[in-house]
Amino acid sequence: MKLSLLSSKKSVIAPRIMALQAHIAQNAARADIEIYCDDMGGGWYNLYTISDPEIVPTVAQAVEYLAGIGKLMRHPVHANWVRIINMEMLDASRPTVRYGEVMMSDTLSRLTGSF
Repeated sequence: MKLSLLSSKKSVIAPRIMALQAHIAQNAARADIEIYCDDMGGGWYNLYTISDPEIVPTVAQAVEYLAGIGKLMRHPVHANWVRIINMEMLDASRPTVRYGEVMMSDTLSRLTGSF
């Protein structure tokens, strides 16, 4: 009985989990850049100011991910500066985030009921 219940809910859960996964990945990538790169002002971050060489692959992965989903732009003059764009959807002050047809709450209280 439980197996069939889980498989029947899969189609309902999967889009929500995928939206949550994308939200977490975007926030993690943004955080990696904001934490490890110097803020040059105006939303620009200098990729060449990472002090720990072990962090470079992490930031490179974040840059590749955000660029791949169209949420990163390079500075027109300083090639090593990047700006994260269209991230207002990840602002924690907003009550909901829309990913396609899925609406989910940013609050932890809503998520705790689904576990």
